[in-house]
Amino acid sequence: MILKKLTVDDQVVVLVARGGGSLGNFAKCVITNTSASNTAKVSIYLEDASSVKHHFIKSLLIPTETSLMLDINSFNTEKFQLCAVADGTSPLVDIILT
Repeated sequence: MILKKLTVDDQVVVLVARGGGSLGNFAKCVITNTSASNTAKVSIYLEDASSVKHHFIKSLLIPTETSLMLDINSFNTEKFQLCAVADGTSPLVDIILT
């Protein structure tokens, strides 16, 4: 399991690093906007060595105190890294990979 917190507007967070030794064998990605007052815009994507992005979701608005669960397939960590970014006023977003 991996837990990451996105708390800075427009800051890219690497969830699983390319070539980082992780297998990329995650089945679920749970995204939760824990803010009681601000909607968050979230993107989750794979990025290759040439910085080409392959989005699972792009700029999805997540209402306050709401969760979204995505089914994700395994991916080759030698070629891709899994990244997330949140946009909004003081984003408070938790991402859990299982």
